[in-house]
Amino acid sequence: MKTFRIDTNSNFLEHNTNLAIGNFDGIHIGHQKIIQKLIKESKKKNIKSSILSFSPHPRQYFTNKYENFSITDEETKIILFNQLKIDNYIAFKFDKILASFSP
Repeated sequence: MKTFRIDTNSNFLEHNTNLAIGNFDGIHIGHQKIIQKLIKESKKKNIKSSILSFSPHPRQYFTNKYENFSITDEETKIILFNQLKIDNYIAFKFDKILASFSP
């Protein structure tokens, strides 16, 4: 699995990728179902499976609190995504610039 660390100034140049976006703050059964579907659809289309998550978690950014509300830390998420056979993990830096974008 490739790991990318990007921000709003980065160029992400991976092509033909199927992307799931979320915090994935605990790789529970619901997340696993999404990941399984992502991988299945990616294989069917012969493209890479990718997960984009935010770092730090937006709640941490907005509240400035770092209490442990995430079930799974990023290091463990990367291990689990790798075990689940995700092709790319993208950690998108959640900062002032990203927070200023409209939804």
